[in-house]
Amino acid sequence: MAPRVQCPDKPPPRQFVAQRALLAAAMLLLATGCQPDPGEAAAAHVRTASGLEAGGRLDEAVAELAAAIALKPDDAELRRLRARLLLGAG
Repeated sequence: MAPRVQCPDKPPPRQFVAQRALLAAAMLLLATGCQPDPGEAAAAHVRTASGLEAGGRLDEAVAELAAAIALKPDDAELRRLRARLLLGAG
């Protein structure tokens, strides 16, 4: 069976157009960097730190808060929470 040849004046099939649109959207997302919101990521670290603190794992909780501070270095509340943990850890 001979391969199917398309005429250049004929529009491309809809499937081809949809695939190209999807590829373009994926490339746009990659180019813009699908990074999570630093505030949401920092909040996740704070939640983890809270659970670790409740379990008595203060060193790990301090490390989680340090990760949150790295994401939001201007957040004074994160620094206060870390200082409170450091004082409690002795």
